[in-house]
Amino acid sequence: MFDQIHLRALTAIINEGSFDAAAAVLHVTPSAVSQRIRALEETAGTALLVRSQPVRATEAGQILYQHAQTVSLLAVSYTHLTLPTTP
Repeated sequence: MFDQIHLRALTAIINEGSFDAAAAVLHVTPSAVSQRIRALEETAGTALLVRSQPVRATEAGQILYQHAQTVSLLAVSYTHLTLPTTP
């Protein structure tokens, strides 16, 4: 199971193109983003990012990025389904 905080870091890095920009979006330090990615890569058992400028996803990183996007959309959908409706 992948930690949602780690998946958010991966998504932010791919969307923003750098660890520093992702850190700014997530309101954490670049070191925290790096630690989250390191933990995610350990869980996945493979490199998820090519650390270039801009940062790019590896094939495994792209698959996990798409998974993270799907999970995020499902969470939003679930939230909308469970919110009470007002009369």
